[in-house]
Amino acid sequence: MNSPDTADLPFGRTHEVTNQTPPLCDYDAFAADVALAAAVASEGAQWHADALSADAIALTQPDVLALADLANRHTPELHTHSPRGERIDAVECHPAWHELLRRLRQAGCHALPFEAGARAGSMAARCASYFLHGQLESGSLCPITMSFASIPVLRNEPALFAKIAGPLLSREHDPRDIPLTAGKRSMLIGMGMTEKQGGSDVRSNRTRAHALGAGGRGGEYRLIGHKWFDSRTPQSRGFLNAIFRKAGILALAGVITAGAIFSETADAKRMGGSRSMGRQSATATQQHQATPPSQSMQQNQAGQAQRAQAAPSTPPAATQPARNRWLGPIAGLAAGLGIAALLSHFGLGEAFAGAMANMIIIALIVIAAVMLFRFIMRKRQGANGGPAYAGAGSGSPFGGSARTGLGQDSRPMMPPATTAYGSPSTLDAPAQQAVQPSVPAGFDTEAFTRNAKVYFIRLQDAWDRGDVNDIREFTTPEMYAEIKLDVDARGGAPNRTDVVQLNADVLGVEDRDPEYLASVRFHGLIRESEGASAEPFVEICNLSKQKTGNEGWLLAGIQQVG
Repeated sequence: MNSPDTADLPFGRTHEVTNQTPPLCDYDAFAADVALAAAVASEGAQWHADALSADAIALTQPDVLALADLANRHTPELHTHSPRGERIDAVECHPAWHELLRRLRQAGCHALPFEAGARAGSMAARCASYFLHGQLESGSLCPITMSFASIPVLRNEPALFAKIAGPLLSREHDPRDIPLTAGKRSMLIGMGMTEKQGGSDVRSNRTRAHALGAGGRGGEYRLIGHKWFDSRTPQSRGFLNAIFRKAGILALAGVITAGAIFSETADAKRMGGSRSMGRQSATATQQHQATPPSQSMQQNQAGQAQRAQAAPSTPPAATQPARNRWLGPIAGLAAGLGIAALLSHFGLGEAFAGAMANMIIIALIVIAAVMLFRFIMRKRQGANGGPAYAGAGSGSPFGGSARTGLGQDSRPMMPPATTAYGSPSTLDAPAQQAVQPSVPAGFDTEAFTRNAKVYFIRLQDAWDRGDVNDIREFTTPEMYAEIKLDVDARGGAPNRTDVVQLNADVLGVEDRDPEYLASVRFHGLIRESEGASAEPFVEICNLSKQKTGNEGWLLAGIQQVG
């Protein structure tokens, strides 16, 4: 028998829900927000209040609220091929997503302050509308935000902006994935900022723009790097491809990456280019500041730098750092070319100038052949044995098969009395003030420090040779990706650094479950350009080791402390 309170309920409905609030819908979200309405009035956007109220009521309707649920429940789908087997790489978004974008554009959230005849307070009006839409669904705000942010940048390129202003500022939403040249009526601009090594910190981004020709404003550039997130939607992809093919402008590349491209010089000498990269440690910075290299150590390094510059080379030529023996001949050839051009300019000896030019061409061909021969011989020598340090890691926690536990005392092969990297003091540093690191129980700091020096030398040698396989063996995947970008940017150019003196201090070993992070401060003397004096340097290398598995210590970051 039914109770009196449920007898009249529809079939299948067993009870009334009385302790839950009803759905919040069908109301004026703008008028109900006293602070927002007051801000609009104070910022001179009261003329837009009626439009904001109408939009706010529309956004709180049940069918519109359902759009947000649908857009988030149905993620974009990638279609790599058409039914005929053609490669298309098309991304299909749910119709709810397009309806949300249509409403955002219709409200002017993408370009209201930049429209023709924009009134005072239009920025505040746009912000208020954006705020109301954000309460409904935030994912659709991303391409709208990027398009809005791109307009001031694109306006700095008048010729380009004149071509795209119409579809970019349009309040119509055209969901078709086609280029503008095919009749697309509106467009969005996407940006790619996030990279795996930096996350939201775009200062750590490694994507670069490389000029394909002369470069400069309006020149063509190739972007090399990676992105973990790209705000481009199918509505912008076709347009961007068309622009790259037809215009090839740097301004658009700047818009796509939102200032996240840092074009750095490719002539950095030692690995890392004296900049911070990869994993960083605040603890290591604090420990470095608490126990800096002693003053006597710095004075000793300065004295050694002067002696290294002044002292004559006594060992055989085969053990000396490779000097550029062609600077003199090339300078002489350049001087000869200049004299020939000067004589020809004054009308004296054109025949001599022509003969001189032929001689220079022949000499350059000979020099190129000799340098190529020497390069091949160095490659063979490196394959047969390489420098003394190249095998040093094989018996250390940093080397090949011996990547094992913390502080394993595996003494590396020591260098001969004099090596291409400097004097015998390269790895035998003078005593300095003691550093008291925080390390796990049983950690052999002395062995770890000794092996770390060999690790530093070997990685530097691999960097000079451009040996990415060797670099990959001793770095984390993220760090390897960054260093490889530097190697690629060098374009095969030769590199030479001489580590004249090397000291190392373990600043601490942090337990960052599920890994350890060891911070080693390297300091000493290093020569980074041919013929220059050795200069003092200080930097911290952060090495990580997983607690599980057999993988050993890998370079995870370089940290500058200057």
